[in-house]
Amino acid sequence: MIKIAIALTSDGKHHTRTTIALMKLHTYITNNYGAPYIPFSFGRVETSSNLIVDLMEKKGDVTHILFVDADADFPEDAIKYLVDADKDIIGCNAAMKKSGDPVLTKDIDGKELNYIKDDIKQVEWIGMHLTLIKMSVFKTIGQPVFYAKPAPGNPKVNSQDVTFCKNAWYGHNIPTYSHLQLSMSVGHVVWRDTVAYLEPHIRKQIEAAQKELKK
Repeated sequence: MIKIAIALTSDGKHHTRTTIALMKLHTYITNNYGAPYIPFSFGRVETSSNLIVDLMEKKGDVTHILFVDADADFPEDAIKYLVDADKDIIGCNAAMKKSGDPVLTKDIDGKELNYIKDDIKQVEWIGMHLTLIKMSVFKTIGQPVFYAKPAPGNPKVNSQDVTFCKNAWYGHNIPTYSHLQLSMSVGHVVWRDTVAYLEPHIRKQIEAAQKELKK
């Protein structure tokens, strides 16, 4: 039996599009998997995320936590694609706000992601823009699940989602996946509630596929 929690970590501000998407998502989850828990916490992202994981572990019946950013836009049945994939960690490759290009461009093997040919690919890490994680992952890793730290030999600090995925893979052999097909329908809401999708990158992929077909 699946029991989903929708984790909301933010400073208390959510875009209108995100709020509407969450309302539709709640209805879809309720109708198909039962009413979800909606834990939320304010403050630093990694601290809030750890608190939510701890709270849901104490519930005892939660099987998955869906992390949703405060600036995400997504179809109401997005959860179906993530649940059906049946992966320990699977999320969507969000678009960068300024360019609309995807944050991730390569899979775990360093090969270019192809949204035309591939549905799901393993990646080194995924942002928590819209990401579903099984509770078993948190039990394996242990607290603190999320933390930010400087990269080895690099003063730049890796965000909590990067360190989480890398720790899961390199430390516990738990892979992270990107749902490429769903990613094409997930947007990053920017100010004035306009949405940046993956369209610029997808167009490049389509053009490449068309050229390949003509060969």
